[in-house]
Amino acid sequence: MSSQGRPSCKLAEGWRLLLALGGALLLAACESSNLSIPAVPSNPGPGSVPYHLLSVEPAEPTEAAQHRQIVGFVRAALAAGGMHEVARAAAAEVVVSLDYQVGPPHQGPVSETEPMYEVTPGKMVDQSVAVGINTAGSTIYEMRKVKEPDVVTYHGERPVAYLRTVYEKRLRLSARSLDGIAADRPARERWSIELLAEGPNRSLRKMLPVLTGPGRPYLGREAEGPAILRINDDTGAIESIESSL
Repeated sequence: MSSQGRPSCKLAEGWRLLLALGGALLLAACESSNLSIPAVPSNPGPGSVPYHLLSVEPAEPTEAAQHRQIVGFVRAALAAGGMHEVARAAAAEVVVSLDYQVGPPHQGPVSETEPMYEVTPGKMVDQSVAVGINTAGSTIYEMRKVKEPDVVTYHGERPVAYLRTVYEKRLRLSARSLDGIAADRPARERWSIELLAEGPNRSLRKMLPVLTGPGRPYLGREAEGPAILRINDDTGAIESIESSL
């Protein structure tokens, strides 16, 4: 294959750079935007189970703002599951504990694809080109060598693997019954749900809609073990579910 028919590595790299830059700008825009917190009904419905939420708001302003978002989604998810919050643990049927953490940064593998292009340089052809105007006002033409546009042919995608800095993220909700406390028995765990993700930032915002969406049925349902949902941190979709339900 001649040099004119070989794929242009520079062009492919240029596309990859543009895609990476666009992704970084999109991620920054998403992280800086406000996440809409679902509304919680002011009045509990018939048969609503009273719960008391245990959570500690961090002192650092940025972390405190994220904490309020998390708590807002937790309350909305529990309300949708037929529960309502009470201020005192003694007035609750269950105590719901909220726990979340972000691990230290480490290098994680990423598999993506990038486009492949073949660039064929345009041919040199003779073409009549306007070079001026004569005294009579007519256009003067001259035959010159002109290069035709390059032809760019798309040849599909190829896999690309690299390492990026990622954080392990975990959010866990567990509910313990209070019916055994009066009998001096340890409060048993009724149910628990754990969301796991690995992403390039410390934000848990991609996990939160799962609580009020596909993960909501796992809140309030008793099981032998925890429901563990692994979330794709790029899309917010559930990749896998481990549950004893």
